[in-house]
Amino acid sequence: MRARGVCHRRIVRGRVPATILAGVLAMQVAMVVGAGPAAALSASAKTAVGTSDLVALSCPTATSCIAVGTTGTYPNAKGVVVSVTNGTPGTPHTVSGTGGLSDVRCTSASLCVAVGDKIDNGGEGVVVKVANGVPGAAHDVAGTIQLTNVSCEPSTTTCVATGGGFTGSKGYGAVVRVVAGVAGPAVVVSGTGLLSGVVCTSTTSCVAVGQTSTTSPTQGLVLPITNGSPGHPADVANTGVLDSIACPSATHCEAVGYRLTNTGNFNGAAAVAVNSGVPSAAKIVASLNTLNGVACRGASLCEATGGVFSPRATSVTTITNATPGTPQHAPVHLGENQGPHLVACPTSTNCVAVGNNAGPTYIGELIPIAGGIVGTAHAVSGSSFLVDVTCPTTTTCFAVGNLRGTTTSQGVVAKITLP
Repeated sequence: MRARGVCHRRIVRGRVPATILAGVLAMQVAMVVGAGPAAALSASAKTAVGTSDLVALSCPTATSCIAVGTTGTYPNAKGVVVSVTNGTPGTPHTVSGTGGLSDVRCTSASLCVAVGDKIDNGGEGVVVKVANGVPGAAHDVAGTIQLTNVSCEPSTTTCVATGGGFTGSKGYGAVVRVVAGVAGPAVVVSGTGLLSGVVCTSTTSCVAVGQTSTTSPTQGLVLPITNGSPGHPADVANTGVLDSIACPSATHCEAVGYRLTNTGNFNGAAAVAVNSGVPSAAKIVASLNTLNGVACRGASLCEATGGVFSPRATSVTTITNATPGTPQHAPVHLGENQGPHLVACPTSTNCVAVGNNAGPTYIGELIPIAGGIVGTAHAVSGSSFLVDVTCPTTTTCFAVGNLRGTTTSQGVVAKITLP
């Protein structure tokens, strides 16, 4: 299978994003039936009436979350914010001047920051302050076409959003510092294409990942960010795109993505250790086409989701001391979307991944991962796709996605109780 243009993690389903990214293929791998011992868990999904799709959530307390996504369809789609209490979605708040919201992070129970884009006037990235569950006016960020990710510095009200734009057929990355919900100017990062993931590891430091160009062949990159200001991007040889990053400590991170041939074909998944913002040499998993989600359950243990295209299959790959192990494969249908976090690890032994079955009647799925062993998939009735998961406690996680009808779609929230 060939990579067409830029592959990044956040295309909101149910609408065409404001950028109308011609040739963009959002690489997504849906989690389905796995092999191995099953971990007992339970899950139930509830629809968020008045929404079309929910794609990201952040939970500042054990029972309260903020979810974001879309209501309506292109060209009339708008971003939406939904407060979630113990898995039950409240009344959605539509955000005028947006075409969709793609990520959200909360610095406290009363303050969150959402990012996305708008459709009007060719598109522009937006930042939305959410105070006590209620969104304020969208702030347009000049110099961007979309903002896809946001992360917040621990114990502060400062966040960093990443995304980018286009000049002709060439993409560029951009970083936006957000203080107490108020966006600063976009800083365009020379030598980068769109930035597809960001994690803040301390009160002064964040790390973003992405690619060097939107014209194939691309090369993955790591971008250190200090006090909201981007440093010099470090290209990572033997990679095409770095799609996602997780950081188990303030100085160590694991980034994942994939390698491309000179003609733009997928040529193995990539895992890259990042220490103090500096990437190590990529380690290639030749049996996979891509790794696109990662979460860490310890200083030296992370779980990455990914897959292959022929025959179609998903996988979970344990990364130990920066070295990926043998992928555990499962049959799969390639899903329609990627969420910001396809896998979460609430303890040092347990993780959970989200996705969907192989269809043709789609049902959202959960996969428990216990000690690096993939368990049996758990179908979540009342959902079609689950695309983002977070775990505010060791026994409770929440996921978002949608429930598809013949002609309609509704956002859903799933509460997951772990053993």
